[in-house]
Amino acid sequence: MKQKVILILGFIIMLGLIVALNALSVQQKTDVRDNELNPNRTTFNTDSTGFHAFYTLLVETGRKPIRWQQKISALDASGGPTTFVIVGPLKKEIIESERRELLRWVSRGGKLVVIDRQPNSAYLTSDGGTAVEIDPLRPGFPIFDENAFKEPTKDISPGVPVQPTVYTANVGAVQASRFGSYVDWPGPRSNEAKDDPAQVEGPPPVSQIDTTDYGAYSGEPVADIKTDGKAIVVSRIYGSGRIVILTDPFVLSNTGIKLLDNAQLGINLVAAGPNGTIAFDEYHHGFGANENRVAEYFKGTPVVPIFFQALLIVGVILFSQSRRFARPVPIKEPDRLTKLEYLSAMAELQRRTGSFDLAVENIYREFRRRAARLVGVDAKTVSNAELARLIAARAGKHPAAVEDTLLTAEDVMHDLHPNRSDAMRVVTEIRELEAALNLTRRKAAAK
Repeated sequence: MKQKVILILGFIIMLGLIVALNALSVQQKTDVRDNELNPNRTTFNTDSTGFHAFYTLLVETGRKPIRWQQKISALDASGGPTTFVIVGPLKKEIIESERRELLRWVSRGGKLVVIDRQPNSAYLTSDGGTAVEIDPLRPGFPIFDENAFKEPTKDISPGVPVQPTVYTANVGAVQASRFGSYVDWPGPRSNEAKDDPAQVEGPPPVSQIDTTDYGAYSGEPVADIKTDGKAIVVSRIYGSGRIVILTDPFVLSNTGIKLLDNAQLGINLVAAGPNGTIAFDEYHHGFGANENRVAEYFKGTPVVPIFFQALLIVGVILFSQSRRFARPVPIKEPDRLTKLEYLSAMAELQRRTGSFDLAVENIYREFRRRAARLVGVDAKTVSNAELARLIAARAGKHPAAVEDTLLTAEDVMHDLHPNRSDAMRVVTEIRELEAALNLTRRKAAAK
């Protein structure tokens, strides 16, 4: 028991040390307000860089926005969304296999809207391999300047439509930020390339369309809105669907959506028809339906390492308890002989050897001792006549009969060849006297 108490106390002390060390090692993170350097673009975020205001605007204007918290592969299910919106940066990057599935979904008629300062090149590069680049609106801009966060639109000219499209309808001007980027195309093709029939633009024959990579044939990107001659809204045909890219999420953030015609541009970009559903990708922002909320809650706290360290200690203790560190101790043999078995064996031995004198001696001496104690005399010094008189007075017997029983018992004890019948008679008379004196075994044991 002492060893178990020491083990328990040692485990508690060890656990306390682990908690203290982990608490000291974890640095408390200060609550940093959202800014364009470290944005949080989820529609659940109501701070400056979030998209909660845009999501609410779509709901209040009769659209059908939803927060998509499943994998991209679930887009192909019946009744899925018609427009899929990805707002970067993401907490979980879209891997290549997911991007292939997404572009195949677009090629079958879906619309993909990417709002990101660094969109993946697969959304812009055509099957023909036309190169495009993503460059910042203001190269060398000091992003750590405090004034940049206080005045994010300073010195940035409003973007204007460059051609009438469904994305520029009712849009007069759009205000981007200093942190935005733009899409850049290479220079025009040479005359030799134009004269080469093999390089004339246009979709290839159906038999030559490669659908094993990202989908079907896609058209060249087209600029819809530019600021200072730089394209910030780009769209393209992709198979039977369309891809639209906005290179500055500030335009539709909680801060920027109220500026100029930014809200109208956002509605035009994600428009999904009268019965279409607009899905905002929240899965890659860490809000997947299969995410472990408990682990997410304790993420960044010392609780997780403490749990695994305590689990390791318990495992070591259990392992050590199952190992032997010394020579094996022999198992103690239990005493299988009970008192009843002993008495039964002795009785059987006396019966077979005819040792009735020993049996009478054991019973008579025990009776004499107990009876003398009962009447208040010394069993060793009192005479048989005096003891018989005191026992008879208590038991209501004749003193001569009691004395005869005592003398007969002593004769049987000292007889070399005792008679069985005499032994049985003496034992019976002694038991009768015990009953008369109320000297039962149970009460004698209690005394």
